[in-house]
Amino acid sequence: MEFLTNLCVGFSWDKLPKHDKEYLYAMYGIMKYGTKCPKTCKDMDSLYPNRGNFKFFTNLLKLEKYINSSTKRNEVYTSHLLGGIKYFMVWTCDHLEIEKES
Repeated sequence: MEFLTNLCVGFSWDKLPKHDKEYLYAMYGIMKYGTKCPKTCKDMDSLYPNRGNFKFFTNLLKLEKYINSSTKRNEVYTSHLLGGIKYFMVWTCDHLEIEKES
């Protein structure tokens, strides 16, 4: 679980309570390795081909700056409030064929 230290932007993984770490670890595992999207129940590989470059943010402005600096497709999944803090997980993935045609 400690590998997630390198994925945190603007906050320290080491300072998080254990239950927050467990929640974010589960969130990461679902989005990286899961087969069904928790929001839509659709196939993850179809929705988000070649998922990677995962990052966690607590600051929405830093998240938006990160997303706007990337030429790749970015997707965001948000936690519920954990100790009054909302976490945003962002990752890159390939564009869908439908997006390429538009």
